[in-house]
Amino acid sequence: MSKTTGSKVSNVDGMTIATVRKQLDNLRKQWDKKNQEPFFLCNILPSDQSVATFATKYVLGQRNARSQTNKNAKIQNPGNVQKKVQEL
Repeated sequence: MSKTTGSKVSNVDGMTIATVRKQLDNLRKQWDKKNQEPFFLCNILPSDQSVATFATKYVLGQRNARSQTNKNAKIQNPGNVQKKVQEL
């Protein structure tokens, strides 16, 4: 993660962690109201993105971050990874 104007950048391109949390909160609220209002993937979130677009960016960002973390762990301590695999 890098810093931009004092805000931490999230794994979602172009969004801060606070913005991502706000979008997730709004998404949960829309989902909770699905019995009163229809819930569609094309619904627009306050970030002017559809639910589908935000969800895709969020999942891909999380996956890329996790892949990078695993890659760094293997580079820093490759023997430990082999031990853990053998223990399983």
